[in-house]
Amino acid sequence: MICRILGGLVLSLALLSGCASVSVRSAEKTHHRPVPPLPAKIYIKPFATPEQNLRVDRSGQALAQFQADLADRLAQQLKYRLDRHLLPAEVVPRTFVPPKSGWLIDGRFDRVAQGSRALRVVLGFGAGGTKVETTSTIYDLSKRPPQPFLVVQTTGGSNAMPGAVANVNPVMLFPSLVGVAVGAAGGANTGLGFDVKRTAREIVAALSEYAAEQELIHRKLAMQPKRLGLAPLRLGDPVRPANNPPEPPQSP
Repeated sequence: MICRILGGLVLSLALLSGCASVSVRSAEKTHHRPVPPLPAKIYIKPFATPEQNLRVDRSGQALAQFQADLADRLAQQLKYRLDRHLLPAEVVPRTFVPPKSGWLIDGRFDRVAQGSRALRVVLGFGAGGTKVETTSTIYDLSKRPPQPFLVVQTTGGSNAMPGAVANVNPVMLFPSLVGVAVGAAGGANTGLGFDVKRTAREIVAALSEYAAEQELIHRKLAMQPKRLGLAPLRLGDPVRPANNPPEPPQSP
């Protein structure tokens, strides 16, 4: 009895750890290579959110607000991670005229599927899953016109894990309270807010890895992006000892 409960808990927690994922699909270098040292600042434009790339249950003003919130959330998450892991960052409007120094991150949401929170909690296994795909381009502003040097594509979402229903104990013929709780928690720990957070993490990781390859930072300080189809073991990301601001909200 106890072994069955403990075994189910371990399995549920293992599934929970992989309930959602965002990976780097590609990180393509261009012919341009920024020269050392790192710039003093990196600027972030809120990503474009083309309506045709969105699959959400909104329209009109509600859709416009959703697009603005989505772009701002990713920009703030990028700033948070850049400030911690690479160099000071500033979120600027899309009308921003860049200076003649620094780097600039610009991009777009290629796909946003809202999914269903209820289905993620109750069924899982991909039911009601979200999907977020982005393309970001990083520019060297010291050149005129600004020169792109890295193009990063990310893809991922949630939720390919059992929900509460899947955690029903068929032997005892009533729901395992532990299994149901873990399934519900897994569904709650998903959604576009969490996907955006993970997307920002992978974009910054790809840029950090590039900076190390170009000897702009020490390799020991570089983050490791998660590559599509691979699951490297990461015990934690190196953190710059400078700023450590409070993390921005994960979800609306």
